[in-house]
Amino acid sequence: MRRKLAVALITIFLFSAIGSTIYASAPYRGYTYTEQWGGTASPNAYLPLKVIYPGLDSPSDFMIRNDYIYIADTGNNRIVVLDSSFEFVREIYSYINEDGQEMTFSSPEGLFVNTDHDIYIADTENNQIVVLNTNGELIRIIGEPRSDILPADFRYFPTRVAVSRAGRIYVIGRGIFHGIIEFDPDGNFSRFMGTNRVSFNPLDYLWRRFATEEQRRRMAVFLPTSFNSLEIDDIGFIFTTVTEEGSDNPVQRLNPGGIDVIRFPQGTTIHPVGDLSFVSMGAQGVTFSGTSIFVDVTVNEYGMYAVLDSKRGRVFVYSADSQLLYIFGKYGIQEGTFRVPIGISWFGEDILVLDRGNNSITVFTPTEYGNFINNAIKNHIIGNDDLTTYYWNRVLQLNTNYALAHVGIGRSLYRQGYYREAMEYFMRGNNRFYYSRAFANFRREFLRDNLGYVLTGIVILCVGLVALNIRKRAKHGIAE
Repeated sequence: MRRKLAVALITIFLFSAIGSTIYASAPYRGYTYTEQWGGTASPNAYLPLKVIYPGLDSPSDFMIRNDYIYIADTGNNRIVVLDSSFEFVREIYSYINEDGQEMTFSSPEGLFVNTDHDIYIADTENNQIVVLNTNGELIRIIGEPRSDILPADFRYFPTRVAVSRAGRIYVIGRGIFHGIIEFDPDGNFSRFMGTNRVSFNPLDYLWRRFATEEQRRRMAVFLPTSFNSLEIDDIGFIFTTVTEEGSDNPVQRLNPGGIDVIRFPQGTTIHPVGDLSFVSMGAQGVTFSGTSIFVDVTVNEYGMYAVLDSKRGRVFVYSADSQLLYIFGKYGIQEGTFRVPIGISWFGEDILVLDRGNNSITVFTPTEYGNFINNAIKNHIIGNDDLTTYYWNRVLQLNTNYALAHVGIGRSLYRQGYYREAMEYFMRGNNRFYYSRAFANFRREFLRDNLGYVLTGIVILCVGLVALNIRKRAKHGIAE
């Protein structure tokens, strides 16, 4: 009896240990959105692998270049560099200016590292961009922009910086609503680019028309929304996000002319906006949490981009044509959840999230399900239809409701000319646009292959009808 009891207790302990391990590795539930079903459960595409604590204080930004991780450690007024194993390499507290004096940073909030490993530091409270070489030696300082178009009360607090391959420098400033500041390679101010439209409530606008002068002074001023992140893709386009909650275009892809040219799924013009459902049920009843607010964006070599939502602490990953692939992450106190997520970056197949609240970096790694999706997207981009179909089929084995997998297989079949089979997959994926295109090609191909037979049949039918008519007339003549 005691032996059985001991075995039972050991079994219960083992199962509880296993259960706690599973829960620790998956501190959030996977879900996604589909056009047909709305919000639906989904396998987790990414899970937390580990959390790194590099001794930071209120970090604001980070970047990965050639497997080195550069962090703007704002609270400690320094730049921290880690290697690919997340081991400390060095820190940059100061630099020597042209007069031979040692200068320190003041709350640096952003940085960028180019292919030569030159470091562009947004030295926020010192109102400048400091450019250092890989040895930490000063190259130049880019101060406050000078131009007649700037207002007299213009104040310059750079918070994000990015540099194109051509050397053009793009800066986001705190409280600047004119757009992204662009400098030429020599550090001279060029223009503001990508200015957002003014956002306002029509009722507020109507009320202002009839309000007194005193009431108008007390009202909020209608201002364009400002940007809060910068990322440059492989062809030089700028990915950026905006601070406004409920924006129609919270993530943008700006061309060199400052025009948003983000790609959409064929047949739609719907911007990626993060969560589509804002109502949640809890112990306290129904709550309305509002739309997602993106604070950072990162893009990989295949055009897949991930955006970080500060509203609920989630990561939304989209394909190059803005199709939602998967969602992961949440706020919490467990490892793998966030307090104040502020930055995101691809690290090979992994995704890193910088958490200002925990002064940490969380490493997320793809699950089998996430790997299948990523490989399907990559093989579609490089034109390997057989592998694309293989990986989408593996995705469907794990999630039969994944509409994008059906569409992905259909697109591969479509590119190979199997229009009839593609139509079936487009129907399963509820994609009318591609179904219509496949049907049009199938109809054209059918007519091309069978037109001779159809015309021959029509001729035979006509000849038969004529012969029958002649025969009837002949019989009628004999009868008379």
